Amino acid sequence: MREFRTLVAEIGSSRIRAAIFDACGNKKSLASVTTRFEFNKAYAEFDCDLWFSELIKVMKGALERAQATSVDGICVSSCGPASVFLDKNLNPVRKGILWMDSRAVAESAFLSDKIARYIPPAFPVSLALWLKYHEQRSYEQIAYVCQPLDYFSFMLTGRICRSCVSDSFTAFPESAWKAASLPDSILPEKIFFGELIGNLKDRFASLLSLPAGIPVYAGSGGADVIETLLGTSCFDCDILCDKTGTSEGLEAVSIKKVEDKGVFSVLHPFLKGKWHAGAVIASSGKAFEWFLRSFYGENSSFDLMTNEAAGVPAGSGDLVFLPYLAGERGPIGDPDAKGVFFGLRLSHSRRDLARAVMEGIGFALRQIVDVFRKHGISPKIIRVGGSPSRNSVWNSIKADILNIPFQPVCEPETELLGLSLITAVASGLYGNFIEASKKIVKFKDIVCPNDAHRDVYDRIYSKYISLYPALAKFF
Repeated sequence: MREFRTLVAEIGSSRIRAAIFDACGNKKSLASVTTRFEFNKAYAEFDCDLWFSELIKVMKGALERAQATSVDGICVSSCGPASVFLDKNLNPVRKGILWMDSRAVAESAFLSDKIARYIPPAFPVSLALWLKYHEQRSYEQIAYVCQPLDYFSFMLTGRICRSCVSDSFTAFPESAWKAASLPDSILPEKIFFGELIGNLKDRFASLLSLPAGIPVYAGSGGADVIETLLGTSCFDCDILCDKTGTSEGLEAVSIKKVEDKGVFSVLHPFLKGKWHAGAVIASSGKAFEWFLRSFYGENSSFDLMTNEAAGVPAGSGDLVFLPYLAGERGPIGDPDAKGVFFGLRLSHSRRDLARAVMEGIGFALRQIVDVFRKHGISPKIIRVGGSPSRNSVWNSIKADILNIPFQPVCEPETELLGLSLITAVASGLYGNFIEASKKIVKFKDIVCPNDAHRDVYDRIYSKYISLYPALAKFF
């Protein structure tokens, strides 16, 4: 196979990362920086131009670490849904709005009722409608609404697009825009992931010390789960994909559409005649970050927390944690839900709380699996990527709680790996995405559930799922 290198970058809720990959999916370098954004009650906002500046820095860092003076393609993605509002000169009208934002709850409910499909508060259409009612001056300046990856790709190429996975797998559902009575003109032209957006402009080629004209390909439209599916090679009905990160989602292949409020279900982007089903909990990595900062200090590590938790028996001494620190997405879909420690006693210590936090996230994932099973999805194994997948304690706790084997991917940066596969296919190195994924993705040893923990986790889980209905009226 000929020499091939791709520069890929992903703007996540916790980190902005960039990497160089070769044609065989080997990572040659990685650079990252912590993502900065403002989170206050219902609002989650970011500075668009600051993020772009940080993106250029990490892309340059990845190039320098790989000693790469040229690449064959560039692909940028971002967490989603997230919204950027641009004026007629293609400058941001205001700060961008992140997926954790829940200000547009009323607009979300209005649109969901009108089209009989759940439209989250953080979808661009919900937020554009909120701006129309609450920030009229900003709304009147809007010429385009896009997602961060679209704005950043525009900066690199000069072409503004609206990246989508498919007509149904998109943060810009046409039926919702019609229901909102928003002008179609504020939607940039549609482009599908892997398609050529344009070529790297002179200005940014110079900043990156790259030749101008390098192809820039579309990412997956803020649906970063697509990159994770590729980076974990999850294309079978009995395999679940666990996408770890700030939030955490389980993604499945289904033979039919899953009609459930807490599940996003659309035609599968890779498998003809099959359906994609996914549900995301709002706080996973973010809950760990909060707990580390609050109980261990600013510079503590996830490994320290999990090492302490490993010394606590399963069940955390009957301590139960509801991980709703930023509301909850799937499966309960309640932006007003709050985090809870239930059953706290004088005998509990920091390490008990640490394990309870981990187990609470595991129980939230188990709730998603229960919904999947109700609709005929019966996973036999879960493939997991993302930085937390390196942690053996965390993988074991999840395997025990869900009673399903977990299989980590060798390359934990699965989103970046997926972006490299998108670029490789777009460049003609592989015939299709599934072929590329199955040839490139490699796995570590399977982590099997510990049968000795089954009874205690069944008992605590029963308590866990009873707590939200009992407390919801107080949220």
